[in-house]
Amino acid sequence: MMSRMDGLKLCQKIKKSQIPYYVYVIFLTGKVNIDNVVEGLESGADDYLTKPFDKRELLSRINVGKRFVQL
Repeated sequence: MMSRMDGLKLCQKIKKSQIPYYVYVIFLTGKVNIDNVVEGLESGADDYLTKPFDKRELLSRINVGKRFVQL
């Protein structure tokens, strides 16, 4: 759990910022309810992965993000 700012607010802040490069956001969370997934993606996240997670799946999703950013 994040203490000062939750992941949704942080993601929204990143996506609204004026940084000159794309930040690929993957939520890694214990919130498995479909409403949480939709809320996370609608906040600007590029991917959503729930705990427990498989390390290989996480690495694959990170690699997808790297390919996306390099387009």
